[in-house]
Amino acid sequence: MSTSPQTSSSAQQEHSSHPLHKTYQSADALDEVVSTTTVGKWIALSVVLVAFAAGLVWALFGTVPQQTEQYGITSDPTKVREVSAPQAGTVSFAVSDGDQVKEGDALAEVTSFNGSDTIKVSAPLAGTVSNLSGESGTGVDAGSKLLTVTGAVTDAANLSFILFTSQEVATLYNDPESLTISYTTSAGKSQELPGKVTFVATSPTNQDSIAVLAGGEDRLGLLTRGEDLPLHQVTVVVADDADVSASDLPAVGQIVTVLNRYSEPHPIELLFGDQE
Repeated sequence: MSTSPQTSSSAQQEHSSHPLHKTYQSADALDEVVSTTTVGKWIALSVVLVAFAAGLVWALFGTVPQQTEQYGITSDPTKVREVSAPQAGTVSFAVSDGDQVKEGDALAEVTSFNGSDTIKVSAPLAGTVSNLSGESGTGVDAGSKLLTVTGAVTDAANLSFILFTSQEVATLYNDPESLTISYTTSAGKSQELPGKVTFVATSPTNQDSIAVLAGGEDRLGLLTRGEDLPLHQVTVVVADDADVSASDLPAVGQIVTVLNRYSEPHPIELLFGDQE
């Protein structure tokens, strides 16, 4: 294909107008042109080198946290009291589920079946009433459970958080790097506490036992996240160095999130495995 004289002339003119194709009278003038035409490339190259160096440092000294996240339920045996019938007879409740009571408040009366004796039942501690065994007028045996009173948590040392998970995940709690217990306080504040493991079951837990601890079948799915049985129990407590006020502690029966950071390998270890 031939090129017209006009096209060839335009190309030559454009070529000769390029800064590097001009004739300069001094070395300083040429240096100025070279520096202004290459600064962008130097910046780009610098960015690439910095990114490469940062990646190399991270690969050598950085870590990639390996962690699990489970739901647990708050437990404090010192704040849960089951109230039993003092004798056989007919019960008459003075409270309902969810009522707040003070220590010594009347909870119920149990009248013997022959009507000869009535015994009052009082609250053993201040707290919330739950799990009424039935309605007023129901017959009960001596020692049968009437209701539960759950008090407010005041000491982190008595708290434990119980979770249920598969055997494979449970073993990751044997030697964790760190544990964090997170929840929302009664005032709506997000709270985190450091934790430590006190128990990892080597055998599965009965589903009925899990349901009782969870507070019923309706909460069982929330606590276990629908994981397939069998499930193993893990118990976590608040770490000794935790600093938290009584008002910021979770309530008994409250669901919390337990974050278990069980390993922090280097990226190279993840790619090639442990070479030892």
